[in-house]
Amino acid sequence: MFSRWQSRHLLKKGFFTRNGAILLEEVIKSVGPKYNPYRIFSEKELKIATNCYHSDHILQNGGFYVLYRGIHEYRKILVKKFSDRSINNNISRIIDDFVISLQIRNHKNVLTILGCCLETEVPILVYEYSSNKTLSNLLHDVNRPSALSWESKLRIVTEIADAVTYMHISTSTPIIHRDIKPRSILLNGRNAVKLFDFDLSLKIPLGEDNVKPNMIVGTSGYLAPEYSMGQPITEKCDVYGFGTLLVEILMEMKPRELKLLRDLDLADEEGSSSVGKLDNAATVPVLSSETLDQNEDGSTPSEFSRSFSLARANDLYSKKRILEVSLKRNKLGEGEIKQLMECTILALECIKYNPKKRPSMKEVTEELRRIKTMTC
Repeated sequence: MFSRWQSRHLLKKGFFTRNGAILLEEVIKSVGPKYNPYRIFSEKELKIATNCYHSDHILQNGGFYVLYRGIHEYRKILVKKFSDRSINNNISRIIDDFVISLQIRNHKNVLTILGCCLETEVPILVYEYSSNKTLSNLLHDVNRPSALSWESKLRIVTEIADAVTYMHISTSTPIIHRDIKPRSILLNGRNAVKLFDFDLSLKIPLGEDNVKPNMIVGTSGYLAPEYSMGQPITEKCDVYGFGTLLVEILMEMKPRELKLLRDLDLADEEGSSSVGKLDNAATVPVLSSETLDQNEDGSTPSEFSRSFSLARANDLYSKKRILEVSLKRNKLGEGEIKQLMECTILALECIKYNPKKRPSMKEVTEELRRIKTMTC
């Protein structure tokens, strides 16, 4: 007969094996002992760090997980505890989150992963501490302390673009984030960007330029139209998500708050280009509020693809409307207004309906750096 302690020990050992210990051991070998970047935390350590996952320690509830603040060995940490329902066919997503976080952890604008706990039924991930705020908090919380300055906004979008570009071109195979949104971006005390949430990210196979997902997942309002209709994922899907986020930052409005004004494909059908001319901008594709309301937790409703096709017949915000709202949100000098106009043009290029007409993330980053250096 096993004692209660022995039974518990064997159960934990079973969780450890199933939760990806073998895979993680391979990761350790590939990194090498000299540069071993993470540690294995015990379940007890993380309970102590978060006061048994007390509600006072919750930083963010993402539906699929809860992000807790904690203190471990006199160091602040963030603990990403996935929900019990995550165990249903999603263990691989959690492992992908860990492995991808590890691959890109050297970028200054990616949240550094410290390690994981595999003693629990669902793996737990541990990160460096950033702050108590996400980009969503700064843009949309009613009780936010103060609005972001234009200088901060421009720096934040440039840092986001740089981190996504790094995912696309600086790893052995391109990685698509697939869920770029304000809640996936933490900001430290100096409002420096820390991109995280890679459980939906996908690697494009070597020699390919796309990957076919098993299912459509993500956050409504930020998904590229071609992906929402079941087409393979490419780097241009991230470009679209970034473009939508850029519009949101400029206007300080969520996608659900945007009203639709004109047909999605109008600019492309007329053969116009939004580069350099205000009146020839593309338009902002946004889903209906009915579809958006169904997707606060990051999951995609099954009828999403059908609903998105309806958006093609709806009206959309023009560039002038984005500028009009943005000017009310931002106190700008003459030179900064020029920067705003250039950012608006860039955002509209990113969210063109035809992915082939969108820039690459590298081009987006280079353009934002150019805009930052414009004389104000």
